[in-house]
Amino acid sequence: MNKKISLLIVLFIIAGFVGMAFVLLGKIPAVVFSVASIGGFIFWLLTTYKTPIDTQKVIVPYLLAVVLFIIHVYEEYVTDFEVAMTDITGFHMLEKNFLTVAAFVAPILWIIGAILLIKKTHIGYYFLSFFFIAMTMAELAHFIFPFLEDGTFHYVSGMYTAALPLIPASYGIYITLTEIKRLNGN
Repeated sequence: MNKKISLLIVLFIIAGFVGMAFVLLGKIPAVVFSVASIGGFIFWLLTTYKTPIDTQKVIVPYLLAVVLFIIHVYEEYVTDFEVAMTDITGFHMLEKNFLTVAAFVAPILWIIGAILLIKKTHIGYYFLSFFFIAMTMAELAHFIFPFLEDGTFHYVSGMYTAALPLIPASYGIYITLTEIKRLNGN
């Protein structure tokens, strides 16, 4: 698949994912997903879109981050993330909507991303960038949520495990940037 078609498909993925988040989860989650998907898009354009890397070097941190993300979503589920978001935003988030997005659609996207990454497709490289940016930036929103709720720092659903996927994702970003630099002769 050529780069221009991949670019259009990625823009469609971004619009679909953010739109789904807005409809099912509300404005604040849609903003968080926008930052992650557009940040991933920019990172992709600046890195693996121009210079594909050896996917074997990033697949383990990618998949480890996926596992830690699923553990994180489980914490959100058992601590009623949808109730916390409803309290913070005023938008009534249903548990089934939260689970549809966070426990079903997102993991499917990340696993499809892994397959496409192993196949060294442009869209696979986008999912790599999207996921790594999401885990290093968007998950940190959990540490802002308490202040949005009542202005003080306290536990909000998902906070204990929010930073876990950040560790392998940060390492994956480091590997990606190191490989890009090596391949470009810098």
